[in-house]
Amino acid sequence: GENIIENNEEKIINFIQWIQTNSYLNNKVELVNLPYFSNSILTTQQILSGELLFTIKYKCLLFWKEENCQQKLTSLTSITTQNKGCLDSFEQNLKTFLFSLESKSIIELSATNKQGLLLLHHYFRTLPNSPFPSPFAPYINILPKSFDTTLFYTNEELTLLQASALIDNTKRRLKTIEGYYNLIFQNLRQYYNQNEFGYLPEINATLEDFKWALSIIWSRTFTVKIASTTSSAMGALVPFADMFNMQSTSTSITNPNIRVENDGETISYFAAKNFEPNEQIFIPYGVYKKLSNAQLLMDYGFIDKDNRQEIVY
Repeated sequence: GENIIENNEEKIINFIQWIQTNSYLNNKVELVNLPYFSNSILTTQQILSGELLFTIKYKCLLFWKEENCQQKLTSLTSITTQNKGCLDSFEQNLKTFLFSLESKSIIELSATNKQGLLLLHHYFRTLPNSPFPSPFAPYINILPKSFDTTLFYTNEELTLLQASALIDNTKRRLKTIEGYYNLIFQNLRQYYNQNEFGYLPEINATLEDFKWALSIIWSRTFTVKIASTTSSAMGALVPFADMFNMQSTSTSITNPNIRVENDGETISYFAAKNFEPNEQIFIPYGVYKKLSNAQLLMDYGFIDKDNRQEIVY
């Protein structure tokens, strides 16, 4: 209803202010909630090819940066007591806690699971009455709270896919998610000690919370350089850039709408063509991997009727 619309507009305003404060956003670009597309990046004025659209500094990225957890583990008590008021210390405590479990071979976490746990950590710190609000709150508050992917279909909705292999693939992924959830969170709750590891509210996450976090990671992660001195790369949530929508009829991998530069500290997005006022800026999905409609539906919640990568199931 009207209250929901106003609330979403307020979230967009807070998010834009957060981006402008911590990075850079061209005033010819805006974020608008559109029917069918939801949050979308539009132009407010004509933009010429080569013009800078926005930049995102690495401090705004949400990604699992490996740190010296062994050193932190040996002096964990002093860290948790001295840095109670430091927002970053809680994220570090989560990483140190998980490192302690992995070093004892209690659990083994994939990069996606770590990213999901990190997102849940900050999500729980955005909830009302959180004693230590997340610095990523303006970004997390604007993320979708529900998905149209097959992972969230009812059994009746899945049967409408009829003989598609997507039914079995969806059920297989759901079973995998549940298995990881039970394994990870059973051990997190068994070994967690607040006096030792500090404030970690994400250990109370439900299976639905975990499925939501992984769905965010699968649908919105970009591959970015870790630093300007290395060719290494990893997955990261890139605020604002993850609001680009896909429309294959207007964009392609060989003729993109945007150009990206990454110096290891800042990611810059430039127009690669001229844009008219009130034009939505689209990007191609599946740059590194061909995506069939079955994959689009399971990971993103939509299909592309003009999909050149479509295969028969």
